[in-house]
Amino acid sequence: MQCRAFLKQQFLLQYKNGDGYKYNIPGDIHFGYENNGVVAKELIEIYEILNKAGFSTYIDKDMTRGVWKKQMLNVGANQVPELTEANYIQFSQINEVGQVIRLALHELLIIASY
Repeated sequence: MQCRAFLKQQFLLQYKNGDGYKYNIPGDIHFGYENNGVVAKELIEIYEILNKAGFSTYIDKDMTRGVWKKQMLNVGANQVPELTEANYIQFSQINEVGQVIRLALHELLIIASY
């Protein structure tokens, strides 16, 4: 099974509209064991149940990497808008916002090395 990226380039997952956050597409559920090169039977069963219930579900081949991707997304796409009061559309329009995101992600990588 293929894993999709946490961010879909053609859509905004979430954006700030002044009063709060709005979502224009639902998120995905990524799950699995640490290494899912060979997908366990119980994971396939869970996958099928969640998909049948209408959830967009993915079994990540490498959960450790997936968790770090999600953490970096949270740092870059959640904390930075709160600090800068920029919305997601402004990320691509204001160079300084992009620079703050890169600095926040770099700081996360430094912390992760300890």
